[in-house]
Amino acid sequence: MSCTLTNTNIGNYDIKFYVGDDEDFTFIWKVPTEITDSEGEVTIELLPVNLTGWSSDMHVKETIDGVTELTKVGVVVGVEGKTTYSFTSVELRTLFGTAYLNKEYIYDVQMTDPSTKKDTILVGKLLLRNDITQI
Repeated sequence: MSCTLTNTNIGNYDIKFYVGDDEDFTFIWKVPTEITDSEGEVTIELLPVNLTGWSSDMHVKETIDGVTELTKVGVVVGVEGKTTYSFTSVELRTLFGTAYLNKEYIYDVQMTDPSTKKDTILVGKLLLRNDITQI
């Protein structure tokens, strides 16, 4: 599962995972950038933010003021503007607990730049669905 974050404002994206699976979530942070061609014509293109030296954390909770249920450290590929979080089926099963069909959490992604400035850039719901083969 992946998404492209296309500006520097906080994005909202819901993630849907099946509990019995190992899952990856990848996002690419892009910003509108003016490009001038050899003839002087200016166009706007979405280009990846260079995240070299950055780190990324995801926090998962049941409620905004609840206990953090899971913290994930993202794998950042700097020049591509890409961050990936990997979830094992065991982690997802632990979050799911004894629910039968569905369980819903909230999450946020916080990026930290090389100067240690933090920026929350992505928020949403983490929707867990029971895997039919696991019932």
